[in-house]
Amino acid sequence: MEASLVFGVTALSIVLFYWLRRASLYSADWLFQGESWTLTAADAVLKGQSLYRDIQWNYGPFPIYYYAAFAALFGNTPVTLIASNALLYSTALGCFYVAAARCMTRFWV
Repeated sequence: MEASLVFGVTALSIVLFYWLRRASLYSADWLFQGESWTLTAADAVLKGQSLYRDIQWNYGPFPIYYYAAFAALFGNTPVTLIASNALLYSTALGCFYVAAARCMTRFWV
């Protein structure tokens, strides 16, 4: 397996994910969807509030702490949220590709 192929698939998925979502960033409806709650909760976590005690969060702790760490480095903006999601999704896609390539070569050779 070539590392350049995995890198290419990952980079392509990041670009495609951002390109497909770019139009929704500039609509007024975006502010009233789930992404805005992620920005609000991450802002509260970055200010030192405790998840589940000070902030209502209906999901597990990984997504908000992952994004809060990302937002601490790059700022808490919609573009940062989409970039962090693209990085997470493309990493998962790369892991799936590596696992599938290792498992499927026994059957396809």
